[in-house]
Formats: sequence, C-alpha cells, structure tokens
Amino acid sequence: MYRWIIFLFIVLLFQQAWVPGFFHDGYLYAALGKNALDGFWLVPKLNDLVYTEYFHHTPFVFILEGLFFKLFGVSFVSARIFAGLFTLGSLFVLLKWCRELKGDRFAIAVGIVFSLILPMIKKSRFPNLDTPLMFFTLTSLYYYFRALGDKRYWILSGLFFGLSLLTKGPMGFFIPIIMSVHILVTKRIRVLGSLYPWAGLILGLVIFGIWPLSLYISDKFIIFKNWFDFTFVHTISDGRGQASPVWTYVVFLLQGVNVWFLMALYSIRKKKDDFYWLAFIGFMSYLVLLSFSKFKYSHYLMPMYPFLAICAGYVLSELKIFEKVQSFYRGAVVLVTLILLIFPVTTEIRRDKELYQIKEVLELKGIKPKMWKNVDMVYPYWSLNNWASFHDMGLVKNVGSDFIVENDEIALVSNEVWEKRKSDFLDSVEIIKFKNLIVILDKENP
Repeated sequence: MYRWIIFLFIVLLFQQAWVPGFFHDGYLYAALGKNALDGFWLVPKLNDLVYTEYFHHTPFVFILEGLFFKLFGVSFVSARIFAGLFTLGSLFVLLKWCRELKGDRFAIAVGIVFSLILPMIKKSRFPNLDTPLMFFTLTSLYYYFRALGDKRYWILSGLFFGLSLLTKGPMGFFIPIIMSVHILVTKRIRVLGSLYPWAGLILGLVIFGIWPLSLYISDKFIIFKNWFDFTFVHTISDGRGQASPVWTYVVFLLQGVNVWFLMALYSIRKKKDDFYWLAFIGFMSYLVLLSFSKFKYSHYLMPMYPFLAICAGYVLSELKIFEKVQSFYRGAVVLVTLILLIFPVTTEIRRDKELYQIKEVLELKGIKPKMWKNVDMVYPYWSLNNWASFHDMGLVKNVGSDFIVENDEIALVSNEVWEKRKSDFLDSVEIIKFKNLIVILDKENP
C-alpha cells in the first residue's frame, strides 16, 4: 500500500512540472535562486530596480535552490521539483515515524490523509519557503520524540530546528513551543534537567547565527537589521496587510481539507498516548496561534499539515471500513493516472497566459526588451515584474497614460488607452494586439 500512496503523491505533486507559469511569489523565489548563480548568495537580488538587496526573508532556501539549479539547470521543471521534493520528503518522514511507533495500518492511514490534503499539494507546486519549513519542522520534532528515549537525538533535533530558523525565522520557534507544551502535558519536566535539550536548542540558534555573522563579516549587517525590522515590527507587531477574522483558518480548513480536518478535531475523543499528544499539540499550536495573528495567508499553515494528518490517522485507522478505504484509494490512483494520461488537463498554461504569448512573439521577432512600461497598471505589477526577472526579459516600470516608447522598450496598454493615444504615435511604433492587451514596440527596436 505504501507504493500506491507514494505513487499518487508523486503524480499529484509533479503532474504540472513542465507547465510554465507560477504564482507571482513563485517567480520571485525562483528568480532569487537563479540569480544566486550570478553571485548573489548571501544577499539575494531580484533585478536592478526592485529588491536590489532582498531582505524580506533569509537567503537559505534561495541558496539551496541556486545549488539545485546549478546541478539541474534553471527551468520550470527544476523549480517545481525543488519545491515538491521537500513535501515528498515530509511524506517519507511521516511514514517512517508512524510505522516505527504504531505499525503499518496506522502509517498507511496517515499516508492516505497526507497525500490527499489538496491545499498543501497545490502550494507545493511552485517555489516557496513553506515546504522546506514543513520538512525541517517535522524532522526536528521527529528527532525530538526519539530523543525522549535516546538523548543523543537532541543534537539532530537542534540541527533541524536551526534549519527551520534559517528558512523562515520566527516560524521556526513553533518547534520549541510544541516541545515545551508536550513536555508539560506528558509530565516529562525532568528531561529539561539534562544538558542535551539545551545543547540542541543552542545548536539551532548557533546555526541561525551563521547568517547574521556572515553579513557582519561581509559589511552587510544592515540586511539583518532590515530583515529584523520587516519581520518583527512590520509583519508581526504592526500586522502588515488587511486584517482577517479569527475564524479565517477554520473556515479555510473546513472548505479545503474538510473531512480530514474534522477527523483531526474528533481525534481528541480517542485514546491518547505521548505520540498523539505531540501531534495534537503541533496541530493546535499552528491553528490557534496563527488564527490570532492579524495577517493570514493559507500557506502559513503548511507546517501544520503533517500533524493534522497524524491526528486524522488515529480516527481513520480505527474505522471498520478502513480496508474498503484502501481499496477505494487504489482504484482512485488508477483512475487519476488514466485521466492525466488520456486527457491533457495539466498541459495548458493557466497563469500569465498573455505574457507567454507576448514572449513567444518577441522571441520570433528577435526582440529582448530592456524595459516594460506597464501603462496604468494594465497588468498586475508583481506578476509582470517577477515574471520578467525570472525570464531575463528586462525591467518593469509602472507609468501613466502619457507614456512614450523608446528603443529597447515595450509598453503594455489597454484597448481604451490605445484608442486615446494612437494618434500621438503616428507610424513610429508597431503594435501587437492580444485579447486583453496591446503591446507597443518602437519600430527601431532591433
């Protein structure tokens, strides 16, 4: 049954790997990883206008991505595989952990749940920071649980705690929070009397400290100060973005994860052991604490999903119809695979379709613009800017309807703006019409 779970998971994760188009943050993170190959390892760079020194996140994942690109080339395929491998790795850790502690039936139940958490799979299909965070968090807590029986594992737990901090800063501190609550609930306070847990904690902090120390040595410590201000003041304290109701995540999970979420909640009625308490505390820590944050994005929940799957697995594995569930799952694997092979449902470009049409035309004409003028924000700025940076297609600037087009520049305009301005250009420009956009080129553009 394990092979069925792993096979379906791989199909769902990577069945769009070759299709162009990311969410705009996907372009951003892919471009930062790509640009690391040009020497921007410690201080990431997007382009010469925007994020010339990127400090919103630590550079660790972009460094890993850059190394992955160095080995396998820069492409949509390699970028999607890089992100998906962390989610696949999380599945392997889950299956190993659950099988070691509670046997095949339970591990299979958890694997079925985890492989069918669709919001998680969707977020795993483009470059992001949350799939690495999920993997490092899960692995740190896996070694923590083993350390309760063999204190040598505290060091490995601390190692992955440090990698979590390097991945997404304060989100890594969920690890010691979950550990502390679990120690209290299971009455293991004497564990803290050993030096090993503290050595693991210190190791994690030291690993994170490599980044600011490297910046200090490179005379770039201002990047760390900017990151600290952006993360702890602008994001956590001030709550950047629009406030969301406290029940936002509950509604999202009911709509997107539905039955698994309900099973995870219902699991509190089941017989509890130390492993269950760790999973339930992990599940509820993310759900409760993040629900009270002002700024909410669904991908913030990514590290929670393995623990949700474990809690739901306690319920699913005890169902009398569990064998029928496995049979249905195997049938679904065959059906999904046949659908994806027979019908081209995953080959069509769905994101930024117009941009890829424009790119194709420009390549046929041998034109590589140095500047895109986005007139009256006719196209979403961050999508256009990050897309152009990933494809080395020039810089992007938002301009008003009084724009001009010069050599090595192109302008994107709406039909309405073009009708108002076309008499100003006479025969000095060439236009290319698309469904919702008009591209304006200088006729002298080589």
